[in-house]
Amino acid sequence: MHDVDDAGKAAKKAKIAKQRQGSQTTGLKVSGTPKGEHEVRVEEASRQGKKVTMVRGMECNVDDRKAILKKLKGLVGGGGTYDAATGIIEIQGSHADRVVTYLKEKEGFKRTKRSGK
Repeated sequence: MHDVDDAGKAAKKAKIAKQRQGSQTTGLKVSGTPKGEHEVRVEEASRQGKKVTMVRGMECNVDDRKAILKKLKGLVGGGGTYDAATGIIEIQGSHADRVVTYLKEKEGFKRTKRSGK
């Protein structure tokens, strides 16, 4: 019985590790396409009963993402983090509408969309 559980856990860990591998060691994609042409998704999720705003799909370098994170934290007056493994920016709180507006108007990500509710 335990052998089956251990094999299943090992397979799940291997699958997650494979998903986290990207085109670079950080798992990020950076292409030559201008930043306004990428589809950026902003969605809200819950972390231990608290709302988190997540930004996915930004195809720019790590330093640019960290600079945008700093600006977003100042905009909403809250905390946030950048996950280098997945390339996702997380902002504490429910700020999806403000983040979408900022990314479109100030950062030039024309194809920014809010997904989920």
